[in-house]
This record gives sequence, C-alpha cells and structure tokens, in this order.
Amino acid sequence: MERKKWKLLDNENLAMKRLARLNYELYAIPELKENYNRVFIEYESKSNIEEVPEGSASAHLVFYIRHRPVVKESSASRLVLRCDLCSMLLSQV
Repeated sequence: MERKKWKLLDNENLAMKRLARLNYELYAIPELKENYNRVFIEYESKSNIEEVPEGSASAHLVFYIRHRPVVKESSASRLVLRCDLCSMLLSQV
C-alpha cells in the first residue's frame, strides 16, 4: 500500500492573523502572556522551535503550526501549548 505524501501549504498570512488575535487575548491577562512567552523561550532553548529569519521564508516553505495556550492546574508549569495538527491535515482535503 502506497503512503500518501502530504504537501504543506504556505500558511503565513493565516498564522499572522491568529497571532494578532492571540496577542489581543493575552493582553488582557498579563500573567498568562508572560508564561506563554516563557514557554517559547524554553522551546527555543531546547531546539524544539526556531525563529524564521526575516526574508528567508520566501526562499523556503515555512509552515506555522497552529496552537493555543492551555492552562493546566495539574501541570508544574501550568501552561502548555496545544498544537492543532488537524488544521494542517484539513488543508490537504
């Protein structure tokens, strides 16, 4: 059985719109915004994510994974990022 190969589509414009909305929501809760930023710093220090240098996105396909901050009372850090990988798959239908 042949495996289907997925082609990622450029989703930068959609990602920037979602980020603007998320920033608006986080602005209302400063503690959550601080924790959200801390999670990204931690992910970058562990090489789980990387910043896309300005101008390099046009030379290479960059796919931004949709995510939301989720507060978990049982977690030590309390804030985790929940990725929505289904949005990637739905763009392929």
